Amino acid sequence: MTPKEKAQELVDKHISYSFDLMPTKFAKNLALVSVDEIIYDMYNRHEIVSYDYWEQVKQEIEKL
Repeated sequence: MTPKEKAQELVDKHISYSFDLMPTKFAKNLALVSVDEIIYDMYNRHEIVSYDYWEQVKQEIEKL
């Protein structure tokens, strides 16, 4: 899955979990928090391999 596809998937999931009542801007912020948590966990476990991928996902979320 490309970073752009993953970004859209995360935002869409947050919107759908709120029964479509959540504004896109709020869903984007929640998706960014989710990605930050993934990056933080990877860093703590010294799993830097996919760090670039998740940073790209964050950039794509911000573009939405």
